[in-house]
Amino acid sequence: SNAYEYARGAFEIWRKKRRAERAEVLNRVAGLIEQRREKLARIISLETGKNYNESIAEVNEALHMAQFAFGSGRTYMIRKPKGVIAIVSPFKFPLAIGPFWCAAPALVEGNTVIIKPSEDAPWSTQAAAWLYHDAGLPAGVLQVLHGNGDVGNALVHEDVDHICFTGSAEVGQKIRKVAAESWHKTTSCEMGSKSACIV
Repeated sequence: SNAYEYARGAFEIWRKKRRAERAEVLNRVAGLIEQRREKLARIISLETGKNYNESIAEVNEALHMAQFAFGSGRTYMIRKPKGVIAIVSPFKFPLAIGPFWCAAPALVEGNTVIIKPSEDAPWSTQAAAWLYHDAGLPAGVLQVLHGNGDVGNALVHEDVDHICFTGSAEVGQKIRKVAAESWHKTTSCEMGSKSACIV
């Protein structure tokens, strides 16, 4: 897909930046989250039906992850970026999980990211992408692909290097199988399907 090719090209540029320079983008993202805290919480509440206090708590989780990723950029470790990271994120925590728990550490390490958010809560992830853009993240380093499960399925079948998934056990098992059939693709899957919630 075009998103994959764009991410692969951006990876060659992004990975060559100093780790502290990549981390500085996350520091700017953290500042923007603080400035836009209430707007982000309203977006989450509108999309998910969460009450405002729960949405503010999720925004705070995203902020803390951005701050953590920034802080890890100042450590002295030698790590090699893996490449293009595909993230398939859930409806339940649309701001915290995909854009920050998964994407922020991947970006600091020099990877590029493609996020496919839940089609039921796409706005929060798009708002996060604007935060990264406004903080100076180079073009192509973080992309958002909107759509249904077919889009997620196509993304994980691309030649991505790692897949982060949070969602149902059924879909997670399919993603693990895709990775197992590849010579280089790895996964991190957070699967539950046991936390029913009535809103």
